[in-house]
Amino acid sequence: MRWFSEIRVRRFAVMLALVVALPVIGVLVAAYSDSSAAGKAKSTAADYCRSKGGTVQTRYPALGANDPSSLRLAGSARFCR
Repeated sequence: MRWFSEIRVRRFAVMLALVVALPVIGVLVAAYSDSSAAGKAKSTAADYCRSKGGTVQTRYPALGANDPSSLRLAGSARFCR
């Protein structure tokens, strides 16, 4: 009977490892595929902008942009000028 309990413990350990590892792997794969797709879209948009005679400008959001002591917020956005 001891071998039976050892098998149950091993099975539990394997299942626990799968329950923890699979979501982590899924998140990593999704993050990698999203970032590569976003990079392609940005370069395609930039190429289009340049082909039409524009220039790509990166803008940064700010709280109180008209105030001399404005606060820069996180993130950025690229625009065609």
